[in-house]
Amino acid sequence: ENFQKFPAQHYALTVATHAVGDGILVDGDGEAMPYAEFGRALTEAQQVTGKRLEVLTLESCQSGQASVVDQLKGVADYLIASPQKISANKALRKVVGRA
Repeated sequence: ENFQKFPAQHYALTVATHAVGDGILVDGDGEAMPYAEFGRALTEAQQVTGKRLEVLTLESCQSGQASVVDQLKGVADYLIASPQKISANKALRKVVGRA
C-alpha cells in the first residue's frame, strides 16, 4: 500500500539494530530473528509488492560476515554491512556523508 502512496524509482532499507550470533532484530526478550528468516521475509515482501531493494544496509555488529551475506544473497542489489563490531549510527553516517 505504501509503495502506491509513495512511489519511487529506487528503494533502500536500513536496519539499525543489534545482531547476535546468527540473528538480527533482537526483541525485548533477547530473541533474534535468524538471518535466513529475515532474508525470506525480504524476498516475500518483494514478491508481494513487486518492488526490489537496490540497497540493504545492516547497521549491526558482524552482519557482514560471509555466513550472513550468503543467507541474504539475492535480497538486494547491494549489501552494506560490517564483518566486525561497529558503533551505533556511525556506519550509516559515513555512507551518506555525515561522519
